[in-house]
Amino acid sequence: GDNVTWYNGSALTGGPVLGDATIAGTITPISTYTQACSIDQARKSTSDNGRLSAQRMPQNFRTTARRLLAQWANVFLDETCNISLAGESTFNNRYTCYTSGGFSTIMNTSINSTNSGNIIYAGTATSNATASQPANQFSAQLITKAVVLATQGPTTANFIPVKKLKFRNSRSEFALVADQNIELQLQYDDDWRTATASGTPRADSNRAITGSLGSFGKVEIITQSRAFRPIANVSYAWLLGADALNFVPVHEWQWVEETVDAGFKNVIIVASMFGITPTYFNAAKRNVRMIPHYVAN
Repeated sequence: GDNVTWYNGSALTGGPVLGDATIAGTITPISTYTQACSIDQARKSTSDNGRLSAQRMPQNFRTTARRLLAQWANVFLDETCNISLAGESTFNNRYTCYTSGGFSTIMNTSINSTNSGNIIYAGTATSNATASQPANQFSAQLITKAVVLATQGPTTANFIPVKKLKFRNSRSEFALVADQNIELQLQYDDDWRTATASGTPRADSNRAITGSLGSFGKVEIITQSRAFRPIANVSYAWLLGADALNFVPVHEWQWVEETVDAGFKNVIIVASMFGITPTYFNAAKRNVRMIPHYVAN
């Protein structure tokens, strides 16, 4: 329940003082604001069915339990990151990115939505409701538009450029995190097929390891099954950099084993303590580029 708080300074705007002109009277004071990240503990446990069941069906409970708990932890972290990208600023246990009721059913009141100028709708869509139409599918052109928007400076509608990422053995500068359904949509997109037709697979983009579709220009495409869906038939793709989320690790994931029912049942628990929150600029602007697009439910 503790908060980690840090201070940020708003981006400076305006031109310089040139030549020998007096600088007095043109000094811009730093405008500061705070951002906080709430720390909480996440735990998940599982048990065997007791000594009697173990005798009827021999099994390695420890191996099975740890494998299933590790799978759960991976999905939970994916869910948490996607919910945070959608604007959730407080740790919670709303364990799903799928909902047909919008933000209100999946978020609590501490939501800070994406600045409207940072939203790029697919096709002819102008809202989540219109993005749910099959014609508004994801395309390679949307990636290019998002990159252009991501590199605009603070003098353009007060946007703040997205801080570039550093990928190992890759020239990509941004990541696009999206629903796995975009792979099917991109297969029928002429721009995507042209750009990838002559490409060669790279070890760092092996989908069996990274889940990446590879790179498109400056962007690494990463798909997953836990992408956020605000309403039915709509998913959010995020173009992001190194400043999209703040993650505060306190304790790494660890295993705990114990017994219950007077020692007749074995229990294994996996636990971690951390905080995660989206990054805000000027106390309100979230520095991600959001692409609402159609997906088949």
